[in-house]
Amino acid sequence: MSTMLKLAIYALRSYWKVVLLMVFFFANTVFAYLLLNGYRDSTARLFQTIDNDYLIIHETDTSAEFYGSRLPADIGIKLAELGYSQVVPAIHSATGTLGRDFQFILGVDVSQYKLIENYEILAGRELNSTDPERAAMVGRAVAEKDDLYVGSDVSLRGRNFKVIGIFETHSFYDNDVWISLTAAQNLMGWGSDVSYYIVPDDDLLQAGDAFTEHTIISHRGESMKLATDELINTLDLFSLTITILGIGTAIGLGSVIFRLATIQQYYLAILRSVGFSRGHISINILIQAEVIFILGFAIGAVSAIVFPHIYHLVIFDMAIKPDLGINNIIPPFLALGGIALISISIPLIWVYRANLSSLLRSE
Repeated sequence: MSTMLKLAIYALRSYWKVVLLMVFFFANTVFAYLLLNGYRDSTARLFQTIDNDYLIIHETDTSAEFYGSRLPADIGIKLAELGYSQVVPAIHSATGTLGRDFQFILGVDVSQYKLIENYEILAGRELNSTDPERAAMVGRAVAEKDDLYVGSDVSLRGRNFKVIGIFETHSFYDNDVWISLTAAQNLMGWGSDVSYYIVPDDDLLQAGDAFTEHTIISHRGESMKLATDELINTLDLFSLTITILGIGTAIGLGSVIFRLATIQQYYLAILRSVGFSRGHISINILIQAEVIFILGFAIGAVSAIVFPHIYHLVIFDMAIKPDLGINNIIPPFLALGGIALISISIPLIWVYRANLSSLLRSE
């Protein structure tokens, strides 16, 4: 086996230009595939998770959990009258303009934040009822994007809020600045209005029904999902295109290996004549294919992992990092490897069945 490995490496070095070109194609395809799927999976995880345990009541034809909805306080009173003991009013909206002081905010009563989202404090502490109105917690993505830390100021509509904590939720809330409900109402100039109300899904109300003439009931997360469906569909289209390209590249590996085998056929015949079996020759060809495939995949995967640290993708002022864990890398490795193995079966069969005398006469 070691002899076959040395001979295969020697053959690859002899035809390094062809090998380098094939490695580049593989690396480029793997890079694009992993990155696009990573962004797609991350976007789906951040924006497309529906929580069936809670309902939200929001203004019709708005992406309430994103922005756009505005409801009066009497909606909350009606919900309480229906028998809900837990009614959480919330403001989720954007301050500033795109490209200039743009920032999403979430305003909830400080005692109810844990009721609507699980989070971990990375630095500082949580908001509490004794904090001044202009105190805020910022999400990890906001802190990284704007270089914020505990004790620094974050500007919301030209007003400075003191950062007292940095949190992480592993959801789109990591792109938010969290403040008290009163502070959010005063900041937006909404009086007692809110964006939506959150209530438990305990069969008093049904998702999809109208609550009042201008309000509708949805599962929590549904309005965010609808708002980002087009982005997901676009990423799916790009991913499909790259998948087809990847399949073509894997099939192309078979053509390259077949060409290398025909170029080396006299050399392979010499190996056969000095005692190496058909199986050994096949292993030689297989090693050449494996080296090209593994090098290409490794370069593409490493490039995909490094890329988000160099370029930060920001959509709607929300920073998105691709999911590139081991579970995102192994499936395409196995899939492309399987296709590549099928594609090189033709040159393997040709080498295995080739007549020794005909190979020698080819010189």
